[in-house]
Amino acid sequence: MQEGVWHIWVGFDHIIFVLTLILGILLSVKSSNQSRTQKLVSIIKVVSAFTVAHSITLALASLQIIVLPAQAVEVMIAVTLVYAALHNIQQYLPSTMRQFMAISIWKMALIFGLIHGFGFANVLSDINLTSTNIAFSLLAFNLGVELGQIVAVVTFSLFIFAITSEKNIKNNRLAPLFPVSSAAVMLLATIWIFERSFNIVVL
Repeated sequence: MQEGVWHIWVGFDHIIFVLTLILGILLSVKSSNQSRTQKLVSIIKVVSAFTVAHSITLALASLQIIVLPAQAVEVMIAVTLVYAALHNIQQYLPSTMRQFMAISIWKMALIFGLIHGFGFANVLSDINLTSTNIAFSLLAFNLGVELGQIVAVVTFSLFIFAITSEKNIKNNRLAPLFPVSSAAVMLLATIWIFERSFNIVVL
C-alpha cells in the first residue's frame, strides 16, 4: 500500500491531473451558480470515475493482458494534463478549438483515467510480482493510490472553499487564479511532453 501512496505524491502528474479537473469544478464560469453541495457531488463523481478507469487499466496491464510502451504512456499522461488545462480556459480559445472541449469533466476523468492506469502499472511492474501475490499487490497498491489521492483532493478542495469567500468573489479578487493556474499546468505538461518524448531533462 505504501508504494501506492508514495507514487501518487512523487508521481505528481497524476494528482495534478485530478486537481486540475477539480479546479474546473470549483472555479469555472459554469460552476459559479452551483452550491457547494453540488460542487462536492461533482468532485466525488470525478474522483470515482478516475478511480474506476485507472483501476481497470492498472489490472489489465499488470496481468499482461494489455501492455503499452512505458515512454508512450508517460507522454500521453502529459497530454491529458494539457487537455484538462485547455478545458478549464476554453472561453479564451478560438471557437474552432472549443469544439474539441465539448466534454464533461467527469467523462474526462473516466477516459483519461484509463491512460493514467497504465502509468500506475509501470510503477507496479518494478515490484516483484508472482502469481501468488499479484492480486494482493494490485489491491494494496490501488488502495494506497486512492488514499493518497483522497488526502490531496480533500486538502485542495478545503483550501479552495476557504479562499472562495463571498467577499473575495464579490471583489473579483480570485479572477486571475483560474486562468493563471490552468496556464501553468499547461506549460508544465508541455515541458513534460518534450522531456518524455526525447528523453531529456528541461526542469
